Amino acid sequence: MRTRQLETAREILGMGDPILLTADVKFERDRGAGEDTAAESKLLLVEVALLADELRARTKSVRLRLRVEKTNLGQLEALKRALEEHPGPCPVSLELRSTDNWTVRFMKTGLSVEPSEQFLSSLERLFGEKVCELR
Repeated sequence: MRTRQLETAREILGMGDPILLTADVKFERDRGAGEDTAAESKLLLVEVALLADELRARTKSVRLRLRVEKTNLGQLEALKRALEEHPGPCPVSLELRSTDNWTVRFMKTGLSVEPSEQFLSSLERLFGEKVCELR
């Protein structure tokens, strides 16, 4: 890693937030050890990034999956507000599922969101379970 990259990595590691590490594996034998000696593996750090930033950067769309029997009008109104409060580049699709074995999918809702941690956690609090899939 270059000095600037190392400084950035130190900052990110010091934040205490979840991170994504990218590393290379290097195998080395001790000098003077025989060839029958197992090579020691080492990880060489290539990049450090905040996990939330990486998820946001890699997400191309968002799918909401709601169970009809567990969803009420108040939750749908709150969902609409959450979608409006977090506009962004990722198109939203909606899937309504029933315990009666039927599903309705709205692949193009005309809505787009920013898949931020705040948005995802608000949905989980609202519905009491994970209803959002990042794609």
